Amino acid sequence: MKEPVRVLLVDDEESFWRPMSERLAARDLEVEVATSGPEALEHSRRCGGDYHVAVIDQVMGPPNGIETMRQLRRAYPGIEVIILTGWGDMTPGPAAMEMGAYRYMRKPISNADELVLNIQMAARFGRERQRRLASQALVRAGQRINTAGSEEALYQQLYEEVRELLPALDGFLVTRHDPFSQVVSFPFCFVRGKRLCLPHRQDGNGIAEFVLRCREPLLLSGGDRPFRQQHLLHEPDPEIGYCASKLVVPMYP
Repeated sequence: MKEPVRVLLVDDEESFWRPMSERLAARDLEVEVATSGPEALEHSRRCGGDYHVAVIDQVMGPPNGIETMRQLRRAYPGIEVIILTGWGDMTPGPAAMEMGAYRYMRKPISNADELVLNIQMAARFGRERQRRLASQALVRAGQRINTAGSEEALYQQLYEEVRELLPALDGFLVTRHDPFSQVVSFPFCFVRGKRLCLPHRQDGNGIAEFVLRCREPLLLSGGDRPFRQQHLLHEPDPEIGYCASKLVVPMYP
């Protein structure tokens, strides 16, 4: 099952955002609209930055599109941004790209399919970038293993590293497998900012077992519900429930 792309469309002209949001939704994108920079930040705060791509009009505000992008990316680095301009002046484009915009496009958008393609490519790029950043955080934490005073301190360091790069992350689990007893345990688990103690289990078929079989960290930036359905995995532990974003790290004794 393919994960839907979640888009935040930011534009103060209803004559643009209303038909464009309908055209994007008709192409199987999940679209939410904000009519100003502050409203875009509020929408993002409310959902924990759970957008793949923000499409932002440059000429609005204050704050204008580039400033809105800067504030949005500072709070939620995982969101990719496409900047639009209706003035025909593309000179701010290079500056926007240097500040992290994925694309800078001219309005009006006569071909919605071109915008959809850029949104899909930006979402794919963002997923790969998040995986890369998370992997880098894991490597850095591993390099500091000798400085950690305890196993618990190491897991806490790892969690804090990843949270800096993925602020919207609401599920972080360290899983461990005992090859003799075939028991899966969870030495460290944070869900929605709360530390949880999960029971050991045997013969399960959840995300923890999937990660242990693959022997690689798994980042689910779009949540674990579609991943479970795609791979025919069990429902989540009732104490955790589904997560909007999750990182599961396998550990081996």
